[in-house]
Amino acid sequence: MSININNTNQVNIENNTLNVSKRTDTEKTVQKSEAFNNQTVVTISKESRDNYRKQIQKSGARKTTYEDIIKTRGLIKEASKSIQIDYDYQLAKEAGIFKEQRKNGSTYSISNRAEDYVKAYGNLYDQIVKGYKDGTIEHYEEDKNSETGYRKLTMEEELSKLDKAYQKASELTDIFAENTKKAASAFDNMAKKMSKINLSIANSYKNQAQTDDIPDNIGQKMIDISQKWKNAYNISGSKTSSMESIMSIIKSTLYVSGNL
Repeated sequence: MSININNTNQVNIENNTLNVSKRTDTEKTVQKSEAFNNQTVVTISKESRDNYRKQIQKSGARKTTYEDIIKTRGLIKEASKSIQIDYDYQLAKEAGIFKEQRKNGSTYSISNRAEDYVKAYGNLYDQIVKGYKDGTIEHYEEDKNSETGYRKLTMEEELSKLDKAYQKASELTDIFAENTKKAASAFDNMAKKMSKINLSIANSYKNQAQTDDIPDNIGQKMIDISQKWKNAYNISGSKTSSMESIMSIIKSTLYVSGNL
Protein backbone atom coordinates (compact mmCIF):
# COMPACT_ATOMS: atom_id res chain seq x y z
CA MET A 1 0.00 0.00 0.00
CA SER A 2 2.79 2.38 0.84
CA ILE A 3 4.40 1.53 -2.39
CA ASN A 4 1.28 2.56 -4.21
CA ILE A 5 1.13 5.84 -2.34
CA ASN A 6 4.77 6.54 -3.03
CA ASN A 7 4.25 5.73 -6.64
CA THR A 8 1.23 8.00 -6.69
CA ASN A 9 3.18 10.81 -5.09
CA GLN A 10 6.02 10.20 -7.44
CA VAL A 11 3.68 10.34 -10.38
CA ASN A 12 2.09 13.50 -9.04
CA ILE A 13 5.45 15.08 -8.53
CA GLU A 14 6.56 14.11 -12.01
CA ASN A 15 3.28 15.40 -13.40
CA ASN A 16 3.68 18.63 -11.50
CA THR A 17 7.22 18.97 -12.76
CA LEU A 18 6.02 18.32 -16.29
CA ASN A 19 3.23 20.86 -15.89
CA VAL A 20 5.65 23.45 -14.55
CA SER A 21 7.97 22.75 -17.46
CA LYS A 22 5.08 23.11 -19.91
CA ARG A 23 3.96 26.36 -18.32
CA THR A 24 7.47 27.71 -18.51
CA ASP A 25 7.70 26.80 -22.20
CA THR A 26 4.28 28.29 -22.81
CA GLU A 27 5.22 31.49 -21.02
CA LYS A 28 8.37 31.73 -23.10
CA THR A 29 6.31 31.24 -26.24
CA VAL A 30 3.85 33.91 -25.13
CA GLN A 31 6.71 36.27 -24.32
CA LYS A 32 8.25 35.66 -27.74
CA SER A 33 4.87 36.21 -29.39
CA GLU A 34 4.33 39.43 -27.44
CA ALA A 35 7.80 40.63 -28.39
CA PHE A 36 7.05 39.90 -32.05
CA ASN A 37 3.68 41.63 -31.89
CA ASN A 38 5.31 44.65 -30.29
CA GLN A 39 7.75 44.75 -33.24
CA THR A 40 10.93 44.52 -31.23
CA VAL A 41 13.74 46.14 -33.28
CA VAL A 42 17.27 44.82 -33.10
CA THR A 43 19.89 47.52 -33.63
CA ILE A 44 23.51 47.11 -34.63
CA SER A 45 26.08 49.21 -32.85
CA LYS A 46 28.37 51.64 -34.66
CA GLU A 47 31.35 49.46 -33.76
CA SER A 48 29.70 46.46 -35.40
CA ARG A 49 28.94 48.44 -38.53
CA ASP A 50 32.51 49.71 -38.72
CA ASN A 51 33.86 46.19 -38.30
CA TYR A 52 31.53 45.01 -41.05
CA ARG A 53 32.81 47.69 -43.42
CA LYS A 54 36.39 46.75 -42.66
CA GLN A 55 35.63 43.13 -43.41
CA ILE A 56 34.04 44.09 -46.72
CA GLN A 57 37.06 46.19 -47.65
CA LYS A 58 39.41 43.36 -46.77
CA SER A 59 37.43 40.79 -48.71
CA GLY A 60 36.99 43.09 -51.70
CA ALA A 61 39.43 45.32 -53.52
CA ARG A 62 41.87 47.69 -51.89
CA LYS A 63 40.83 50.13 -49.19
CA THR A 64 39.57 53.58 -50.21
CA THR A 65 42.35 56.13 -49.92
CA TYR A 66 42.28 59.88 -49.47
CA GLU A 67 43.31 60.29 -53.10
CA ASP A 68 40.32 58.19 -54.16
CA ILE A 69 37.99 60.49 -52.23
CA ILE A 70 39.49 63.61 -53.82
CA LYS A 71 39.23 62.05 -57.27
CA THR A 72 35.58 61.10 -56.67
CA ARG A 73 34.79 64.63 -55.56
CA GLY A 74 36.42 65.94 -58.70
CA LEU A 75 34.30 63.67 -60.88
CA ILE A 76 31.14 64.81 -59.14
CA LYS A 77 32.18 68.45 -59.57
CA GLU A 78 32.86 68.02 -63.28
CA ALA A 79 29.65 66.06 -63.79
CA SER A 80 27.68 68.89 -62.21
CA LYS A 81 29.14 71.27 -64.79
CA SER A 82 28.68 68.96 -67.75
CA ILE A 83 25.15 70.09 -68.58
CA GLN A 84 25.44 71.41 -72.10
CA ILE A 85 24.14 74.84 -73.00
CA ASP A 86 21.35 74.59 -75.56
CA TYR A 87 22.21 77.61 -77.70
CA ASP A 88 19.19 77.06 -79.95
CA TYR A 89 17.05 77.69 -76.89
CA GLN A 90 19.26 80.46 -75.45
CA LEU A 91 19.29 82.35 -78.74
CA ALA A 92 15.51 82.13 -79.12
CA LYS A 93 15.06 83.19 -75.50
CA GLU A 94 17.32 86.22 -75.93
CA ALA A 95 15.59 87.23 -79.17
CA GLY A 96 12.26 86.88 -77.36
CA ILE A 97 13.39 89.50 -74.84
CA PHE A 98 14.01 91.99 -77.65
CA LYS A 99 10.62 91.11 -79.12
CA GLU A 100 8.91 91.90 -75.80
CA GLN A 101 10.62 95.28 -75.75
CA ARG A 102 8.97 96.09 -79.07
CA LYS A 103 5.43 96.02 -77.66
CA ASN A 104 4.04 99.12 -79.32
CA GLY A 105 1.00 97.76 -81.12
CA SER A 106 2.74 97.36 -84.46
CA THR A 107 3.00 94.11 -86.42
CA TYR A 108 6.05 92.01 -85.65
CA SER A 109 7.60 91.67 -89.10
CA ILE A 110 10.11 89.17 -90.39
CA SER A 111 12.65 91.99 -90.54
CA ASN A 112 12.01 92.69 -86.84
CA ARG A 113 12.65 89.02 -86.10
CA ALA A 114 15.90 89.06 -88.06
CA GLU A 115 17.14 92.19 -86.28
CA ASP A 116 16.30 90.75 -82.84
CA TYR A 117 18.26 87.59 -83.60
CA VAL A 118 21.28 89.66 -84.64
CA LYS A 119 21.15 91.52 -81.32
CA ALA A 120 20.61 88.30 -79.39
CA TYR A 121 23.64 86.77 -81.08
CA GLY A 122 25.75 89.78 -80.09
CA ASN A 123 24.65 89.54 -76.46
CA LEU A 124 25.44 85.83 -76.14
CA TYR A 125 28.74 86.17 -77.98
CA ASP A 126 29.80 88.90 -75.57
CA GLN A 127 28.70 86.82 -72.56
CA ILE A 128 30.83 83.86 -73.67
CA VAL A 129 33.96 85.93 -74.32
CA LYS A 130 33.72 87.78 -71.01
CA GLY A 131 32.76 84.63 -69.12
CA TYR A 132 35.88 82.77 -70.22
CA LYS A 133 38.01 85.83 -69.60
CA ASP A 134 36.94 86.27 -65.96
CA GLY A 135 36.40 82.57 -65.27
CA THR A 136 32.65 82.69 -64.63
CA ILE A 137 31.96 80.26 -67.50
CA GLU A 138 33.23 76.70 -67.21
CA HIS A 139 31.45 73.98 -69.17
CA TYR A 140 32.30 70.31 -69.68
CA GLU A 141 31.19 67.63 -72.09
CA GLU A 142 31.52 63.87 -71.99
CA ASP A 143 34.76 62.47 -73.39
CA LYS A 144 35.41 58.73 -73.38
CA ASN A 145 39.13 59.29 -73.97
CA SER A 146 39.48 61.42 -70.83
CA GLU A 147 40.59 59.86 -67.54
CA THR A 148 37.70 61.51 -65.73
CA GLY A 149 35.17 60.94 -68.53
CA TYR A 150 34.74 64.68 -69.09
CA ARG A 151 36.54 67.37 -71.02
CA LYS A 152 36.49 71.11 -70.44
CA LEU A 153 35.26 73.16 -73.40
CA THR A 154 37.32 76.01 -74.80
CA MET A 155 35.95 79.46 -75.57
CA GLU A 156 36.35 78.77 -79.28
CA GLU A 157 34.27 75.59 -79.01
CA GLU A 158 31.58 77.46 -77.10
CA LEU A 159 31.46 80.22 -79.73
CA SER A 160 31.27 77.59 -82.43
CA LYS A 161 28.15 76.12 -80.80
CA LEU A 162 26.60 79.60 -80.76
CA ASP A 163 27.47 80.10 -84.45
CA LYS A 164 25.76 76.83 -85.36
CA ALA A 165 22.62 77.84 -83.47
CA TYR A 166 22.59 81.22 -85.19
CA GLN A 167 23.05 79.52 -88.56
CA LYS A 168 19.91 77.45 -87.87
CA ALA A 169 17.96 80.55 -86.82
CA SER A 170 18.99 82.32 -90.03
CA GLU A 171 17.93 79.39 -92.18
CA LEU A 172 14.58 79.14 -90.39
CA THR A 173 13.98 82.87 -90.89
CA ASP A 174 14.69 82.46 -94.58
CA ILE A 175 12.26 79.52 -94.82
CA PHE A 176 9.61 81.48 -92.93
CA ALA A 177 10.03 84.43 -95.30
CA GLU A 178 9.70 82.24 -98.38
CA ASN A 179 6.63 80.44 -97.01
CA THR A 180 5.02 83.79 -96.23
CA LYS A 181 5.54 84.90 -99.80
CA LYS A 182 4.03 81.67 -101.13
CA ALA A 183 1.00 82.02 -98.89
CA ALA A 184 0.42 85.65 -99.87
CA SER A 185 -1.90 84.83 -102.76
CA ALA A 186 -4.08 82.62 -100.53
CA PHE A 187 -4.38 85.39 -97.93
CA ASP A 188 -5.24 87.87 -100.67
CA ASN A 189 -8.08 85.63 -101.91
CA MET A 190 -9.40 85.24 -98.37
CA ALA A 191 -9.27 89.01 -97.87
CA LYS A 192 -11.42 89.50 -100.97
CA LYS A 193 -13.97 86.91 -99.81
CA MET A 194 -14.18 88.26 -96.25
CA SER A 195 -14.48 91.90 -97.39
CA LYS A 196 -18.19 91.25 -98.03
CA ILE A 197 -18.72 89.55 -94.66
CA ASN A 198 -16.36 91.01 -92.06
CA LEU A 199 -14.17 93.99 -92.90
CA SER A 200 -11.94 93.59 -89.83
CA ILE A 201 -11.05 89.99 -90.66
CA ALA A 202 -10.60 90.95 -94.30
CA ASN A 203 -8.04 93.60 -93.34
CA SER A 204 -6.17 91.06 -91.23
CA TYR A 205 -5.86 88.72 -94.21
CA LYS A 206 -4.89 91.65 -96.38
CA ASN A 207 -2.02 92.54 -94.05
CA GLN A 208 -0.76 88.96 -94.14
CA ALA A 209 -0.85 89.08 -97.91
CA GLN A 210 1.64 91.95 -97.95
CA THR A 211 5.16 90.78 -98.79
CA ASP A 212 6.71 94.00 -100.03
CA ASP A 213 8.44 94.48 -96.68
CA ILE A 214 10.26 91.11 -96.82
CA PRO A 215 13.81 91.42 -98.19
CA ASP A 216 15.18 88.68 -100.43
CA ASN A 217 17.68 86.17 -98.98
CA ILE A 218 17.13 87.51 -95.48
CA GLY A 219 18.78 84.46 -93.89
CA GLN A 220 22.07 85.00 -95.69
CA LYS A 221 21.92 88.69 -94.86
CA MET A 222 21.65 87.79 -91.18
CA ILE A 223 24.83 85.73 -91.49
CA ASP A 224 26.67 88.56 -93.25
CA ILE A 225 25.64 91.08 -90.58
CA SER A 226 26.75 88.80 -87.72
CA GLN A 227 30.18 88.50 -89.33
CA LYS A 228 30.44 92.28 -89.61
CA TRP A 229 29.46 92.55 -85.94
CA LYS A 230 32.15 90.04 -84.93
CA ASN A 231 34.79 91.94 -86.88
CA ALA A 232 33.84 95.16 -85.12
CA TYR A 233 33.72 93.42 -81.74
CA ASN A 234 37.17 91.88 -82.14
CA ILE A 235 38.57 95.34 -82.78
CA SER A 236 36.75 97.33 -80.11
CA GLY A 237 35.98 94.64 -77.52
CA SER A 238 32.71 96.47 -76.82
CA LYS A 239 29.32 94.92 -77.49
CA THR A 240 27.55 98.27 -77.48
CA SER A 241 29.88 100.14 -79.81
CA SER A 242 30.03 97.16 -82.16
CA MET A 243 26.24 97.06 -82.38
CA GLU A 244 26.05 100.80 -82.95
CA SER A 245 28.55 100.49 -85.78
CA ILE A 246 26.33 98.03 -87.69
CA MET A 247 22.89 99.54 -87.01
CA SER A 248 22.92 101.38 -90.31
CA ILE A 249 23.79 98.08 -92.03
CA ILE A 250 20.90 96.35 -90.24
CA LYS A 251 18.41 99.02 -91.35
CA SER A 252 19.61 99.08 -94.95
CA THR A 253 19.96 95.30 -95.31
CA LEU A 254 17.20 93.67 -93.27
CA TYR A 255 14.50 96.22 -94.04
CA VAL A 256 13.01 97.23 -97.36
CA SER A 257 13.17 100.98 -97.92
CA GLY A 258 10.01 102.71 -96.68
CA ASN A 259 9.16 99.92 -94.20
CA LEU A 260 11.56 100.74 -91.35
